[in-house]
Amino acid sequence: MMKCNKLCCVLGSSVRALDKMDLASLGDEELQEIVRKRLLRTGTNDSAKEKAVSVSEVNKYLAQGWEYVASLPNKTVIIRSKK
Repeated sequence: MMKCNKLCCVLGSSVRALDKMDLASLGDEELQEIVRKRLLRTGTNDSAKEKAVSVSEVNKYLAQGWEYVASLPNKTVIIRSKK
C-alpha cells in the first residue's frame, strides 16, 4: 500500500483511480509509458510544476532551485519547481 500511495502522489492521482487500472496485467514497459505520459502531460517546458528529467540533468535543476520528488526505474527523476 505504501508504494501505491507514493505512486499516486507522483502521478497526482488518487488510490481509487489507480485501483481502477488493472496494473497487474501491464508489462513494465506499458506501465512506464503510462507513468511517463501522465508526468509529461503538461509539457516539458520550465514553467511546469513537475517534470521528468534524466539522472544526468538532476544536479543542474537542483542548483536552479528545483526539488527532488522521486526516481523512476528508467533512469528518470521527477523534480518539482519551488516557484
